[in-house]
Amino acid sequence: LASLEELRGLTSMGGDLRIYRNNNLVSLVGLGNVTSVGGDLEIEGNANLTSMEELGSLTTVGGNLRIYKNDNLASLEGLGSLTTVGGDLQIYVDDNLASLEDLGNLTSVG
Repeated sequence: LASLEELRGLTSMGGDLRIYRNNNLVSLVGLGNVTSVGGDLEIEGNANLTSMEELGSLTTVGGNLRIYKNDNLASLEGLGSLTTVGGDLQIYVDDNLASLEDLGNLTSVG
């Protein structure tokens, strides 16, 4: 999978959003209108994903937020509007990620 552009009309999800092991995916273009995910948001094993900028409208994840093993992810820029994670917040094995400063508006986890 190289693109999520066909999802550009999506504004919210009642369940989970899982983006797994898409080595051709470099961005989350297409998810720019999503304001909430009712379940878990898991972004895992996308070796060439460099940015989360397209998640700039996201304010709420009802379940867990898991960002794992995205080898080229250098920033969480795009998650600056996120205020609430209803479950666990897990960020690990993202070796190029240098800072969590883009989560500065997060006020509630779990």
